[in-house]
Amino acid sequence: MLTQILRDTAAILRDRDIEVATGVGAPLIEARLAQLEASHGFRLPEELRSIYLTVGDGLHLSWEHEDIGGMFDIQPAADLFESTKRFRANVADFANDPKSMDMCVDPPHRSKAFEIWESMRFWTPFSEEGNGDDFCIRPDGAVVYDQHDWFDGFGAIATTNGLVAGSSLLEFARSWSRFFFTAPVSLWWGEFGKRGGIDWEPSLFHPTFARP
Repeated sequence: MLTQILRDTAAILRDRDIEVATGVGAPLIEARLAQLEASHGFRLPEELRSIYLTVGDGLHLSWEHEDIGGMFDIQPAADLFESTKRFRANVADFANDPKSMDMCVDPPHRSKAFEIWESMRFWTPFSEEGNGDDFCIRPDGAVVYDQHDWFDGFGAIATTNGLVAGSSLLEFARSWSRFFFTAPVSLWWGEFGKRGGIDWEPSLFHPTFARP
């Protein structure tokens, strides 16, 4: 269970005398979640719905130790709906315009750009990692990486946006907890593009905060 993963991670860090901040909101009732979905015009992925209804309206764990830190965060539902609405509107602005980014999309990447934007229309960003990038949930439940500055130049999006980090949110959290929710040593998740996905290769993370 997600809360157990966070509790276990916090306990190990505290055993190392590292201060950890945690928080879990009160679960939503179905009527409130349904109201948010109706007012924003979309339904959340089922696993995320279940978390809000049975676990809590928002989850948080963060810590810092010297020059290293980690964070796992799921926004409160009201905030998530607003950020998802903005995210999808921004994506649609580009995906709906055949001439979008004519000045910065390299021709070899143009068709791939629109293919990715089409899929991004239905992503739900649920957690922002330290550099401003997002982890999102696709309609099929998989967690994928979103590089926040995909609209600033082009080429990288073809190998970064949509990198799968887990087949489900629970699998994603379990995998990332092995590294105490730290970023890769390079601070850029896009480097996993050359591996075809975020496969949680230990050599790319700080060895002090890695476990089997």
